[in-house]
Amino acid sequence: MPQRALKSSASNACNSPYGWPARTLSRGVLEARVGILLVIAFDIVFAGCVVPPFYGVHSKRATAHAQIAAILVDTSCRLIAYFLTPAHWAALDTLLPPVLGWISFVTVMKLTRTAENAEIRNAVVTAHGD
Repeated sequence: MPQRALKSSASNACNSPYGWPARTLSRGVLEARVGILLVIAFDIVFAGCVVPPFYGVHSKRATAHAQIAAILVDTSCRLIAYFLTPAHWAALDTLLPPVLGWISFVTVMKLTRTAENAEIRNAVVTAHGD
């Protein structure tokens, strides 16, 4: 009997008048499926650490600021996407954060690279006395 009461309260939360955000939130929190939460934890770490190592190792222009920005954007986008993505767009919450992280990586890399080049140029000019 207690199991029926639990199921009915979970189904009431899933049929919430607040729409799909409440249903999505109840998907992981009220049902307490440990396997889903482990998959989400892996996805968050994976999304946060895809772009910086792959692009940062193979690009000579990569900066530390760009890598940190990509990690923060990837991780936060994946966490937000888990709660806001409807069930019929389930793959989008895994595929979109690395793309957004790559965009932030390239943007921050271009912005910080010019500042680092200017500092290096000034250091070289000062060292040579020109």
